[in-house]
Amino acid sequence: TESARNTLRQLLKRVRELPWAGGIELRGQLLRWQISSDTTAFKWAIREEKWVEALDHYDGPLLKGLEGDEPGEFSNWLLFERERLHELWRLAVQRRAEELTRAGWFLEAATLLKRLVESDDLD
Repeated sequence: TESARNTLRQLLKRVRELPWAGGIELRGQLLRWQISSDTTAFKWAIREEKWVEALDHYDGPLLKGLEGDEPGEFSNWLLFERERLHELWRLAVQRRAEELTRAGWFLEAATLLKRLVESDDLD
């Protein structure tokens, strides 16, 4: 109803003025609250090819300990995201190891690559 839309518009206007609501975006009928997180920082570092920063932000599987109760959209999304982020972590490990090798830091590269092998025996 029109009354509900007006109430929602007024509420969103007031929320946007709150100091913690800086990441709220409103486009037409879409509402999104963009917040910073370790995952966001990790993806940014990967895009920027900042391998050390990327490795600093990755701390294992996304939402570790949380599983979907039954097969469904959330469980499928979580599995997909975990796999995607793990693949990006593998890329960061490989690229950082290459940098370390080029700089002559062979022990550091080997230590980093050991983490890769420990995460997947087939690596």
